[in-house]
Amino acid sequence: MISKIVKHINEKSSLAKSILDGLPMPMALFDVNLQLIYVNEAFANWFVKSDDVTKSFTKYYELINSLLSGELEQILKDIISSGDLNKTKHVNIRTRIEEHLVCKITFKTMQMSDLIEGVMVVFEDRPDVNDVVELYKNQANLDQLTGIANRFGFYDAYTKASHSMDGDFLFAVAIIDIDDLKKVNDRRGHLIGDKFIQNTANGLSKFLREGDILARWGGDEFIVILLGVFTTNHVEKLVNRLVLDVHQYTRELGTPVNLSVGSALWKHDGYTLSDLIGYADKKMYEDKQRNKDSA
Repeated sequence: MISKIVKHINEKSSLAKSILDGLPMPMALFDVNLQLIYVNEAFANWFVKSDDVTKSFTKYYELINSLLSGELEQILKDIISSGDLNKTKHVNIRTRIEEHLVCKITFKTMQMSDLIEGVMVVFEDRPDVNDVVELYKNQANLDQLTGIANRFGFYDAYTKASHSMDGDFLFAVAIIDIDDLKKVNDRRGHLIGDKFIQNTANGLSKFLREGDILARWGGDEFIVILLGVFTTNHVEKLVNRLVLDVHQYTRELGTPVNLSVGSALWKHDGYTLSDLIGYADKKMYEDKQRNKDSA
């Protein structure tokens, strides 16, 4: 059965479709069966750069899903199943498109005759936050070598973020360690080793999503809070992509790093921040041992 919203959008001379086509920001519509039923011209102009890409709902769905680390279906299900006629969700993402590197995606239920008929998805540019120094005004909270938060800054940022955490979303802790930095220090000196640490911090800052929390945990270790996550699979995808991006970034700068990572998902792996940090740290050392064994 064709949903009401599909019929309405596809009506000849549809006023709604004309208005949506004229919007300057990208948007997409999904029906209650999670099917993509419409994207406007602005969406194609933002996200589809190659003329040889077939413009189809299947391709557009795959693109939106990739921007959300494969979690599009879960997000849509959560919104539709809520039964809230005025449900609105915001998700911050980073893309690989230079002109629209940092975006906010807003999900809003659509209703007809007091029933949810689908979800409207709107994309907006967000200011690019490449330097997390701006997130911390207090100099005492900054790590002097890297310019990112230190442990004090980390706990301060976490406390502030915890007040606005969305109850429908989980968060995760990741501990990230640079492999074999001691060898760099021994062979090339600590000044070069410091450069490896600085470039790693810059890479993590560059590729983390807006709103995520980054700090230098000590020595060659970093800690990250990933906000707005859904499952352990979602966290793994985000972390794996982050590690690959930072490796490529540091390699291009002449300071290639391999990273060991452990993560912990709130409610799944622990309920307190201390428990999550302990679990993530344990998983990081397990990952480090695997990396050594495979070297």
